[in-house]
Amino acid sequence: EFKLPATEAFVRANKLDKVIFDSQRRELGIVTAGKPYLDVREALKELDIDEARAAQLGIRLYKLGVIYPVEREGVLAFGTGHKEVLVVEEKSAFVEEQLATLYYHLHADRRPQITGKKDDKGARLVPDFGETSVALIVEVLSNRIEAHGFRSGDEVADLADVEAHS
Repeated sequence: EFKLPATEAFVRANKLDKVIFDSQRRELGIVTAGKPYLDVREALKELDIDEARAAQLGIRLYKLGVIYPVEREGVLAFGTGHKEVLVVEEKSAFVEEQLATLYYHLHADRRPQITGKKDDKGARLVPDFGETSVALIVEVLSNRIEAHGFRSGDEVADLADVEAHS
């Protein structure tokens, strides 16, 4: 009754969660923490997606400083209005389940589709066992970027070449 709200207030007051890449467009939001965050940053770099290109594509990145409880005000402000929020985390869908619960109550036109362990068609994206790797995240991000209509030769680096080098 008191500890979890106090934890959320602490996270909010100390700005432990951060929007790393921002954009006016809200196509693909990525939520991650810890080592998977480092893998996401490196994967974006390998895909030639820096902060400016991410803004053009509508890709936003949110780094959690605390994964339980997820600070609801910040994560709701981040995710609301995205077409998709991709949760990149190792092992079980711990953060993904919290976001699903929080976003469930949003109006349908503001609620993002949540992907992470599975994509929008039910295929596995990020395994629920083992660790993430840069190569895995390059593949996952390529999949999700292409699902939003960006293909090789368009606004993103040639994804096939990047995957071949990973």
